[in-house]
Amino acid sequence: MVSCGFARKDNKMVDADDIIKSLNKGEVVAYYDKIISGDLDFTKLKDFSADGNALVSHYVSPEVTFVKCVFMGNVTASSKKDGATHSAVFQRKLSFRSCDFRAGFNFNRVIVGGDLILAQSVFRGHSSANFMTINGALQAWEIETEDDFMMNNALVYGNVSFLDGHSHKFFSIQAMRCENLHLGNFVADDAFDASMSAPRGFFNANYTSFSKQAQLNDLKIYGNFSAANAKFDAGINLHNSVFYGGFHIGGTTFASESDVAGVIFVLPGQSMAELLSAISVSDSKKSENNTEQ
Repeated sequence: MVSCGFARKDNKMVDADDIIKSLNKGEVVAYYDKIISGDLDFTKLKDFSADGNALVSHYVSPEVTFVKCVFMGNVTASSKKDGATHSAVFQRKLSFRSCDFRAGFNFNRVIVGGDLILAQSVFRGHSSANFMTINGALQAWEIETEDDFMMNNALVYGNVSFLDGHSHKFFSIQAMRCENLHLGNFVADDAFDASMSAPRGFFNANYTSFSKQAQLNDLKIYGNFSAANAKFDAGINLHNSVFYGGFHIGGTTFASESDVAGVIFVLPGQSMAELLSAISVSDSKKSENNTEQ
């Protein structure tokens, strides 16, 4: 059975608890262009199991899809109750496409059995998805974050895309493990931290823009790293990062505050020369600007 907002045009408002009731009945949830009132708490699901370490898993068997929906309350798939940590396990694809999250988004330690789609969504409140496991891809292209957004220590078995994203506050994907990591055209107005991340494939940061120093220290990039035509207004921290593949930064300059100590290039023919040259060019341009003033 399908609990489907696609077919209902008589009522734009949907109560969050009604969605949980549908999932408890085993119904596929699919809503389009709806306003979700109240807190949507997936840890209210009745299908759960507990282990001996105060961890309770709540299982979501049907596929869950929201498109162009506005969530007025918190969207929660992780919480602490009665001394135990509760988290949701989505056994299929989970999709929040072109959605507007007006409050908090808490998905710490959540497991998604397929793809997680957050593309073109706006996160207006504090968002936390630390220690997530995604067994498919993470499609988060064109997202916008107005408050802190953290997805630290996430394990993604597929590709991750934040293409054309825009963060206005702190944005962190520290220690993320994934296949390919795509940050092309990402704009970070505040602090950005991808340190200790370890993509098994490429790391693409072409045409990105960082207002504060980009924290990319202690990376392990097994494919190619590319930050061509990027803009690092306050420099970049690549301290102790290891690059196993190609390293491409054509058209990019770095502020002198950059930290490149301990960087290791494993691939023959790669060296610090290109990186140090880019930093020198940036310093020269800065000196020229100061002289003109």
